[in-house]
Amino acid sequence: MRNGLSNRTRFALGAAGWAAAATAATAVGIAAVGAIGAGIVDDAPAVLDQQAITSRLTSQPANQPAPSAAPGVPGTSAESAPGEVSEPVDTGPPPQRKVIGTPGGSLSVECVGDQARLVSWTPDQGFHVDADDVERGPAREVSLEFESEDVDIEVDVVCEGGVPAAYFEED
Repeated sequence: MRNGLSNRTRFALGAAGWAAAATAATAVGIAAVGAIGAGIVDDAPAVLDQQAITSRLTSQPANQPAPSAAPGVPGTSAESAPGEVSEPVDTGPPPQRKVIGTPGGSLSVECVGDQARLVSWTPDQGFHVDADDVERGPAREVSLEFESEDVDIEVDVVCEGGVPAAYFEED
């Protein structure tokens, strides 16, 4: 018994000191997260399921050039003189967009007549897409390849009746 403290007392004081330090560190950590922002935890975006994603993608209007009509004056164009009415321009059928799921990921394709255009793609976890394996179009056929360590999924899309139709093959 040196210094007047027994081994038990030293052990009890050490354990109490450790517990106090751990409690203080936890309190500081909680206070820091609270100070950084409640937005870290409270305002997290909602996780969407496949049906919600498809619904949002298909309900968005296709990217089309802005009309040249004068604001607030129906039937006029930017080239029309005041009081003149221009003929409506036939822009053809609107693009048909479709989200297509495959074993390697999903892709969004739109068709205008028989011309397909690859709008976007999202590989599933464990897959990736190399830029040199993408044919975006517009063309009669667009394609890409989802690649993983174990399997490659080659996806070809054509427009059948103006609607995207996908064919894929696992390699």
